[in-house]
Amino acid sequence: MIAIVGGTGPEGMGLALRWARAGESVVIGSRDAQRARDVAGDLTQKAAGKAHVMGAENSEAVAMAAVVVLTVPFAGHAAILKSLRPAFKAGSVLIDTTVPLAAAIGGLPTRTLGVWQGSAAQQAAELVPRASALPQHFRMFLPDF
Repeated sequence: MIAIVGGTGPEGMGLALRWARAGESVVIGSRDAQRARDVAGDLTQKAAGKAHVMGAENSEAVAMAAVVVLTVPFAGHAAILKSLRPAFKAGSVLIDTTVPLAAAIGGLPTRTLGVWQGSAAQQAAELVPRASALPQHFRMFLPDF
């Protein structure tokens, strides 16, 4: 099961649709469970019934999945990860698509923000349970800024 936190946004819906069409089970996460269910129903129709897409509140979606994909704006990145921390399963994998654009704080969308940890992915690794963080041998591929 793949959970997509922020799955009702354009990026989350696009990923969900493609994974569902490829045969993966997907749960759309949202702050509003009904909205997530509505989007899941729309995606199931778009996939011509070949998809298994569900909708749930973010923490419920995370608790159901072995793989969690985060597709939220940088402005809410830390807060949402802190709130979801207890919901992560031991050994789950977090894929973070977040880009720290300056637009998150009123700047230009063509510029990125400096993140104390180095990147949004490194910030996420500090905020989720240790078992969910990126394995040590993959850390060497994270960019140093």
